Amino acid sequence: MASGLRPIPRRDVPGGAHPAQDDAPVDVALVLAIDASGSVTDEALRTQRRGHAEALASEAFVAAVLAGVHGRVAVTVIEWSSGGRQEVTVPWTVIAGMEQARAVAERILGARPPLPGHTSISGAIDAGVALLARFAGRAARRVIDISANGPNNDGRALAEARRAALEAGVTVNGLAILDADPDLARYFVAEVIGGPGAFVLPAEDAGSYRAAVLRKLTTEIAGAGRWA
Repeated sequence: MASGLRPIPRRDVPGGAHPAQDDAPVDVALVLAIDASGSVTDEALRTQRRGHAEALASEAFVAAVLAGVHGRVAVTVIEWSSGGRQEVTVPWTVIAGMEQARAVAERILGARPPLPGHTSISGAIDAGVALLARFAGRAARRVIDISANGPNNDGRALAEARRAALEAGVTVNGLAILDADPDLARYFVAEVIGGPGAFVLPAEDAGSYRAAVLRKLTTEIAGAGRWA
């Protein structure tokens, strides 16, 4: 599972980031999975990167983090395409304030060019489950966020990957980019998301993407205690 997962070397972590290397509790451990497949244009990839970076570095996100039971969340970011092609662009990092949030945002924006390939949502879910299994801390809730602009067309069956995630106690949420497929949100509901409190948000264009990411992140943090 997730055999193609490629980490970024530890030395590349920005100075403000705190790699999650202890077992201190966090309210939620989040895998943010950005679609870098061949159907995603360069501009659409930049939109995803900027949307996640700006949402994470926002006052609203940090306020939501600090309002949690533990006042800490753990985040890792991957960019994904085909079944064996997922790259960790931000390793597990604890965010407990604006300094760490901005450091993660900078790392997202500074990621190297992505891996080309098909659209394997199943591979992204498998990679997320593997990353959560390796997370050293204690999380009240574990979540994989899938951002994608199309349906699964590579890797193992999506139903199998989703079932494995749910059996591992992982919630899968989604952000459906509707630029190419206006019915993608319905597909996410039927085939992708699952687990306690699972939901999908649509983003029709670049202007709505950041707002959707921020809403998704703050909802997930607020729900950590509710669904734990």
